[in-house]
Formats: sequence, structure tokens, C-alpha cells
Amino acid sequence: MQFFATNAIRHDQNQRRLALVAAVALGIGLIVTTVLQAPAPSLPASGTVPSGSSAASASWPLSAVRDVSTAAISRPSVTSSSVMLPQAEPAVTTAAVSCYATFTGDASGRRDVTSALTAFLRRYNGRSVCLKYHGVYRIDGIVRLDSLSGLKLNGRGSTLKQVATSAAGSNRRAFYILKSRNVSIGNMTILGRNPNVASWVSSRQNEPGIWIDGGSGIRIHHVAIKNMYGDGIYIGFKDGGVTAASGVTLDHVTIYRVGRNGIGIVAGNNIVMRYVKIVDTGLHGIDLEPDYASANIHHVTVQYSSIARVGRGNIDSSYSFAANGKAGNMSYIKVLSNVGDRFKSTIQAKSGYTHRYITFSGNRSTYASNAYFSNIVGLSFSGNTRITQHRSNVR
Repeated sequence: MQFFATNAIRHDQNQRRLALVAAVALGIGLIVTTVLQAPAPSLPASGTVPSGSSAASASWPLSAVRDVSTAAISRPSVTSSSVMLPQAEPAVTTAAVSCYATFTGDASGRRDVTSALTAFLRRYNGRSVCLKYHGVYRIDGIVRLDSLSGLKLNGRGSTLKQVATSAAGSNRRAFYILKSRNVSIGNMTILGRNPNVASWVSSRQNEPGIWIDGGSGIRIHHVAIKNMYGDGIYIGFKDGGVTAASGVTLDHVTIYRVGRNGIGIVAGNNIVMRYVKIVDTGLHGIDLEPDYASANIHHVTVQYSSIARVGRGNIDSSYSFAANGKAGNMSYIKVLSNVGDRFKSTIQAKSGYTHRYITFSGNRSTYASNAYFSNIVGLSFSGNTRITQHRSNVR
């Protein structure tokens, strides 16, 4: 009898153990099922962006891609003690993209596609076209957008890189936009060949990432430009040749490690730069630099942008924002709510010229800095932090 009693007890204990194991397994299963059935976080619908994002005025949804992160680019705050640096690339738009045609050239980065891409853009002039998602395109020459109208190129997170070396003085640039209207380039990274951080090389200063000559209604958006010998973006002018560009918008653009200026403008009208990040330049951050008496610059706005570590190419006189030039007049220049480590600035018309209606407000420098103004009619300087103004012949 004792033998059977002992077996009954053991049987009862085993049954309890099995019941406990079953209960634990059931609990784990419920947890796993709950996690698996939980809805994935949804992207903001088209036309909306996360609150606090600097893309608050944008109309595109955001989604992750490999080359360009969707980390929100915070709107620069004039009350922040830190300086924005371009540690995150501009967010790009990959959802709900309308493409009339997609470029089918080599997207592995092994073969040069300069000629093929130029021909593709010309063939589909007036259309919305795309590159392959996250493609890598080798661009050893110049992609020309010559006298095009209504073309929209969406890189969809692709990288365009210069692989072959070029001779000094070759004036190579990834994109050359000449006398085009209503053209946009967006959602891509452009990589140059400059191996040094903001290395100034005089013989190679005409090698920007994007060169714009003339035209109107041009938009560069959600683009990162790195390692160029020249400017990140250059808006040029040919005296007696090409009419100055009008209606140029640069938004959500990151530029760094360039040998000359982040953005250089020789002439133009109605130019807007918002949510731009510029870090590590050989010369200035943004430079308005008219070279001819006829190369005037009017209605330019720089707003909600950050500029840091300029003038790393052993250039003594380097500024976050410069508007001097060799000749020409400027008017209605607005520098509003920007930040920088040392937001040193200069807006000084050359002798015989006058700059008119300059607004310099709400900008913040992390360290004590100066802003120089001369030969100006109508200057508004207000709400700037750690920036001391110096005036000469300001009326």
C-alpha cells in the first residue's frame, strides 16, 4: 500500500509540474501574440510631418532610406545654447512618389553614367522622373540640364559620386543647370573627390556640386553635398551672356567638407535658403559675391539655417555670411533666425556701390562674434545673440 501511495504522490506532483509549465507557456504565447499583432508605427500621412520637424512646411511624407536618414532636422532655435551640426542628412521622400520614368542606368556605382543620365533627363524633359531607390551612380563628368523646362528629378535616396580624378582647372561639377525653368532636384547625396576637410585649392575652386547659370523657378531640396573642391552650390552669372537666375529655392540642404563656400551667389533675384546646414568650408558659409557692375543681387532670404567651422582653408577673412563682392549692388537681403558657432558676418558694399534694405535679426552665435556693415541705406539689426554690430556709412 505504501508503494501505491508513494506513486500517487509522485503522480500528483508531476501533474502539478506539467500544469505549471503549460501555464508559463500559455503566458509566453500570449505575450508573443500580442507583440506580433501590435500594429507597426505608421508614417505621417501625405501633407503632414512630425511636430517639431523643420520640414513643417513640407508636403511630403517621410520614410527611411539607406543613404539619407529620416532623423528630423530641428528648426534652429535662437534660444538654444548648442549649434546644429549636420550629423543627420536631410530627410527624403520615398513614399507616394510619382515617376513618369525611372533611370535604368547602372545603379551599382561601377560604371560611369554621366552621358546616359544627361540623355535620360533631356528625353523626359517636362516630366517627373526618378532614380532607383538607394542606387549608387558613378558621375565622372557633368550632368547637364540645358534649357530644360518642368523637369523634376527625384533621387529616392540615391548617391551620385565622382570616382575618377579630374585635372585641376577642369571645372567639373555634378550638375550644371543652364537657362532652365521650373526644374527641381531632390532626395539624393552628391559625393565629390576632395580628400581633405575643407581644403582650399585655388586652381579647383570652380568645381562645385551644383552649378546654376540663369533660368528661373529652380529648386534644390533634401540634398546632401559633400567633399567638393569648390562650392556646395554655386549660382553663377556671365556678364553679357546669361541673365541672372531668378526664383531659386534651396531647402533642407546639407553641405559640408567643401573647399570653397557652402553656397556662393554671383548674381540673382528672389533666392530663398531655408533649413540649410553648412559645416567645414574652405572659405565662407554663404557668400553673395557680385563680380560685375551688372551682377546685382536682390531679394535674398537666409532663414532657419546653421553654419559652423567656416574658413578652414587657411583663409584669414572667412565669414558665416558674407555679402561684399567686387562690384554690384544688393537690396532686400534678409538674414533671419540662423545659428552658428561663430556667426561672423559682413555686408559691406564696395566704394561706389550701395546695399539697400538689409535685415539682420534673430541670429545666434555660440561664441562672441561680430557683424560688419558699411555703405548701406536702411539697416535693421535686432534680436541677435552674442553678435556685435559695427557700422560705417549706414544711413
